[in-house]
Amino acid sequence: MTVTSNASPEQAGGGMPRYADSLQTDLLRTQLSIAPRFRAVYGRFGLTSPQWRVLRVLRDEDGRTISGVAEGVLLDRPVVVGVVDRLARDGLVERRRSEEDRRRVHVWLTGKARALLDEAEPLIAEVYQRLDTALEPEEWKTLFALLDRIRAHDMGRDPA
Repeated sequence: MTVTSNASPEQAGGGMPRYADSLQTDLLRTQLSIAPRFRAVYGRFGLTSPQWRVLRVLRDEDGRTISGVAEGVLLDRPVVVGVVDRLARDGLVERRRSEEDRRRVHVWLTGKARALLDEAEPLIAEVYQRLDTALEPEEWKTLFALLDRIRAHDMGRDPA
């Protein structure tokens, strides 16, 4: 078994793969080939990738805490604090203290952010539609199932 895309027979037994042939590099290469298509859309709205991700996570579940946003966008909390600062400065989100626990701050989309998302999301959907043609529907299901198994295995959880 190998975790490389281009493994030599010697590596098939579990040796260290060449960096260029590793799973990590192949996943990164795929992400880097896809990202510019999405960046071209949210960039039109003056957003960075982390800002777009924060807005999308809040669109799915508005009012998350900073920690909840960080978990949702897969970024460290201090990074998310800076992203939220910039989004708040631009009038796209607002912070509200929890009434139950004043130490907790929740982040909410503003009307301006909702209008921006309403305009941008159909354009992002077009990018996804073009990307969908790369694989058949069953292949997409298989790909996501395999990625789930890898994550479950890596996290020490039962992959089944």
